[in-house]
Amino acid sequence: MKDYAARENVLHKIKPVAAGPRFMPIPVRIVIGSDGRVEHVHVIRATAEQRKSIEDAVRQWRLKPYEVSGHAVALETGLVFEFKPTN
Repeated sequence: MKDYAARENVLHKIKPVAAGPRFMPIPVRIVIGSDGRVEHVHVIRATAEQRKSIEDAVRQWRLKPYEVSGHAVALETGLVFEFKPTN
């Protein structure tokens, strides 16, 4: 489902630690279980350091469970991370 991990659906969020090249968009696919926990994180393109930072953070996220006909179900959605300079 497109854009499900938007602000209004995220209950608990940990920001990844900035790592590697800055301003490089990093696409990520996640599977959210019927309980709202992130079950799988697939970083599509990143350095090893960025991949670890994103995986470690996103695995701690909690989202509102997605419902179909009143029943919570698992779903897959995408995100894009971009580490920006702190200057």
